[in-house]
Parts: sequence; structure tokens; C-alpha cells
Amino acid sequence: MVVKKRASNPKSAKQTSNNTTNENTALAEIERIISSSELIDDVFKQVESQIKKLISYDRLRVNVIDSETSLLRTVFTSGLEIPLGTAGALMPLKGTPALKALETNKVQIIQGLDESKLVKKHPNLVGRYQAGLRSFMVAPLFFNGMAVGTIGFFTKKSDAYHPSDASIASQICSRLSRAIEISKLSGERTRAEEGERLLIQQNTALAEIGRIINSSLLIDEVYERFVDVVKGLLPFDRISITSADFSIGEAHTDYVSGIDLAGRSAGEVFPVDGTPVQHVYKNNGPVIAGTTGVVTVASKVELSDAQIEAGIKSFIAVPPQTRNEIVGILQIHSVVPDIYGDWHVQLLSNIADQISGAVANAALHAVVLESRRNQQRIAEDNASLAEIGRILNSSLVLEDVFELVAKQMERLLAFDRLRINLLDEEADCMKIAYVSGVELPNFRVDDSVTLKSSSSKFAMQSGKVEAIQGLGNPQLLETYPNLIPAINAGLRSFMFVPLISGDKPKGTIGLLSFQESAFSDQDISTAQRVASRVSAAISNAQLYSQLVETEEAQRRLPMNMRRWQRLDGSSTHLRKSLRFMPNSAKWLANCCRVTGSRSRWQI
Repeated sequence: MVVKKRASNPKSAKQTSNNTTNENTALAEIERIISSSELIDDVFKQVESQIKKLISYDRLRVNVIDSETSLLRTVFTSGLEIPLGTAGALMPLKGTPALKALETNKVQIIQGLDESKLVKKHPNLVGRYQAGLRSFMVAPLFFNGMAVGTIGFFTKKSDAYHPSDASIASQICSRLSRAIEISKLSGERTRAEEGERLLIQQNTALAEIGRIINSSLLIDEVYERFVDVVKGLLPFDRISITSADFSIGEAHTDYVSGIDLAGRSAGEVFPVDGTPVQHVYKNNGPVIAGTTGVVTVASKVELSDAQIEAGIKSFIAVPPQTRNEIVGILQIHSVVPDIYGDWHVQLLSNIADQISGAVANAALHAVVLESRRNQQRIAEDNASLAEIGRILNSSLVLEDVFELVAKQMERLLAFDRLRINLLDEEADCMKIAYVSGVELPNFRVDDSVTLKSSSSKFAMQSGKVEAIQGLGNPQLLETYPNLIPAINAGLRSFMFVPLISGDKPKGTIGLLSFQESAFSDQDISTAQRVASRVSAAISNAQLYSQLVETEEAQRRLPMNMRRWQRLDGSSTHLRKSLRFMPNSAKWLANCCRVTGSRSRWQI
């Protein structure tokens, strides 16, 4: 500690008396102000004007010892602004003049040191030195023998503080320590009252959440009311409930309210890797991100890229559990940084406990409903398939068969284009026999499609449905180049069903959709069952067509025979005429000899 004593300068008794009177008056006013209010902010705002009459400074800082963290918490500042020194900031005591003041119960004065010496002796003062401050005085606050906090006086003047200033600072502290303790007690009482009020409010809200969430097995119907109640308890800009299936590494957003998050809308499926869902399951407990404070009831994790892109700065994720089994993830997100702490995690966990049973029941109910829907769909599909069988047996004309098949498939499956292709083995291609729905250039009726690298070829070779979805993968486009025109037209899902009769491929039925991942496993199964019936109908129709052609040929046979008979009669006259030709040739040769001429004809 470097303290510079005042130079010897005799003063008159009158001047000394006046100074003492002024000091006593200011201290008395401080005493009066302290007695008038229990609010520390009000006290210091009024007391500051009196302190300035007693001690010169450019910055004043009042700290109290935080009972929960044992750190110094700044409760009041005035004058020159210093980074990290605002009201509410926490500061460790270790290695500071404040600790020395509290340990010795004496005022500490630091001045006359350059920056290099401060770095070695008092590193926490370097920032203040760089802000232009040169003299520092820290006075301890004690009440009934217990350390309460400190008051710091800082000025830009060099060697500004003297023992007399330290004495006055001690007198100010002796009066203010009582005010701070009274304020702490008042604050504790107020916090206790506020805590009791909040507890009642929370318990009431939690009971209401339980009532709302259990009022229906369809959480969608009550989710908005649930969110409204939670808004009264916790700050957030987005809230969601997510489920996960780690056997396939996917998560599903069940319910959501608030700001959009890419790939996380209600009903969307996304990979669990690197998401809060994975962190919660991995830790088997709450996780938190975007907080700089001490957290004891949750594991700290980093914000995901999707959250950062959406502007989210903080989030909490907790697992609703039933019988020690995680049934989902409840999350809240905020665009405000460092907004959540232990209290928020604990409250959200309480909310998760309230809804865990309902979430589990809703999931079970959804499975039951899906099972019923599947059973109903199977019954409807069977009825439609029976109808398809009846209709197909009612006609042997290919064009009629195709039209009937298209109408029935529209009842069973959702698609934007249907195409029936028939195999032409001799030409090694597929001939488009029927089309309905959206038009595509060069893919019309009677057009031919090469079999090379076609989806129809793969389907016929394997004898299984070829479903092509998720065309964001460039490798798929390389495998199925014939789909590029359809993709350019906006189609995104493709299903090619082989038509096989007696182990012999006949062609394919192609179903195309504008929707991503339009065809489910159930759709594929249904299409396969339809194709098995259509294949037989196409074979029958083709046989019928061949029979008709044969009968037509037989019908035309008598007419052709009469023509051949007429031709045969003409050929008889021709043969009779040709019998005389050798005798005529001999006669001509004799004539030539008689005349003595040579014949170049050899008979």
C-alpha cells in the first residue's frame, strides 16, 4: 500500500472547526437518509451527494457479499463507466484489495503505481487504470462484526487519497453498513414473500396444466391452452415436444408453438445426432445452453447450427418420464442470451412431470388410432381389390382394362401421374400403353422408353416394387437418368410396380407424385397387390387380342383360297403353251441350216 501524507500546513482552529462541522453535518444527513428507506438504490442515490462533500472521486462502487456464491455483487455505481463493473455484476474476492480490506477491517489505498506494477500486485485494477483512473481506495463494510461488503472510491488524480480520507471513508461505511444489512434483510423478507407468492402461482398453474393436458387423449386439441399457461410461468419464444426412435436414429416434432426452426416444424422428422434430443437421452436429464452462470441441475451443451440460424440464444430441454422411461423431450427456446438458470430448469422439469403421463397416453392412443386406421384401410383396400378383380374380369379389351385400373388406383393411392408400360422384348424397350394425370413431353401413349438404366427394368428384374424417393441424392439421378424430365417437371416421388404373369414380366405400372416421400410402406404393399391382379388381366387381354387376330385371319382364308384358285387356272393354260416351245425351237434351227447361216442359239 502506498499512502502519501498531507504536507505540513498549520491551519487555524477556526478552519479546523468549520471542516469538522461540515463533516458532521454530512454524516448526520447520511444517517437521516439511511433511516428514511429500506431500498438500497434509493439510499445510495440520495447519500451520494453527501459523500461527494466528504471525499473526492470520479467513480463510486458499492459491493455486497452474495450469500449464495460468496462473490462480490455490485449493487450501485456512479460516475465513470467501466466495463464489467455495472450493477448486478459478480466479482471474485481472491487477489483483490477488497479481500484485504475485509480480512483486516481496514481501508486500503492503492496509488502511485504504474501499470506494470499494478499487473503484478493488483491485476484486477488494470482495467480501471486503463480507463484513466490513478488512485484507488477500498473501504470495508461490517455490521455486528460480520463482513457485509465494500465501497470503492476511484479518481483520475494521482496520489489523491490520504489517511484523513481513509478515516472519513470508515465513518461513512459504519453508517452505510447498517443500511445495507437492513436492505438485505428487507430484501430477504421481500424475496421470501415473493417466493411464497410465486410458489402458490406455480402450484396453481401446474394443477391447471395437469387438468388441461389430461382433459383429452388428443393433445393437439389442448396444446394451445397448455402453452398459454406455461407462458405465465416461463419466458420463451418457442416451445416444443419431441419424440425419438433411437433404433433408426430419428426424432419427430410432435407439437410446437413460436418461432420457426428449420426442419423442426410439427410433424417433421429429423436425425437425432447433435440435437438437444440426443443430449437429453445421453445425459438422462435436463440440458441447458446459452447461459454463462453456474448451473447445478442441468448439463451445459452448445447450441445447434439450426438453433443459431433461427436466432436462438438460450434453451432448456427436459425429459418427461414415466416409470423412469423417457417419453419425450420438452424444450423452450429464447432469442435472449443468458436468460435461463437453475430455477427455470427446475420449473420446466416440474411441468414435464405434470405432462409425462399425458404424453405417454397420447402416444399410446396414437398407436391405437393408427392401428384402427390401418385395419380400416386394409378392409377398404380389400374391398377395392375385390372390385378391381370383378371389373377386370368384365372386359378383355386392353384399353378398357387400363381405364378401369386407373380409376380404382385413384381410390387407393395418392399420385399425380399414372403410367402403364408394356414390355416389348424384341425391341428391348417399354411401350407406353396408358397415361393419366400430369403430362410429360416424350412420355405419351405409344411412345417407347429404353430399358437401359430404367426404373421399370429394375422392378421387373427384381420382381419387387421400385420406390424412388429422396432425390436430393445425386447418386440416385445417376442411377435413374430416365427420371430427370419428370424431376424437372417438379415430380419428387416415384413408384414402379412390376406386372408379372406366370413368372414372365409383362411391364410396369408407374405412379409419380409432386410430394416428397409420398409413398409409404402401406402404399407400396397396396400397389403390389393391385399389380398382381392387373398382370393376369393384361395377360388375358393380350391372349384375347391374339385370338381375335387369329380368328380374323381364318375369316379371310376362304377369300384368299378363291384368289389362289383363279391364279391356278391361269397357270394351267400357261403350262400347255410352254409344251409347244421345244418343237418350235427345232423347226427354227432347221430353217437356219437350209439357208447356210450360223445360229448363235444353242438348243
